Amino acid sequence: TVALWKKFPLCRLIKDFILSHGGWAVQFSGSGSSLFALFGDAGSAADCAAGLRNSQYGSSCTRIFTRDKEW
Repeated sequence: TVALWKKFPLCRLIKDFILSHGGWAVQFSGSGSSLFALFGDAGSAADCAAGLRNSQYGSSCTRIFTRDKEW
């Protein structure tokens, strides 16, 4: 996936944003049409999603999943 981060620099910027806002890991989906991230808890994920929506990058975060609940 290193080549994809180089080919799509905006995705790299979004990845860096997510990682700097509590994300543990960020990857492209299997088809490459979206990014997903892993967080330690739903609160951190929600805060990061809100930060992305209010950032210059925008966001269309659709769902946050935890082990026992979908947000």
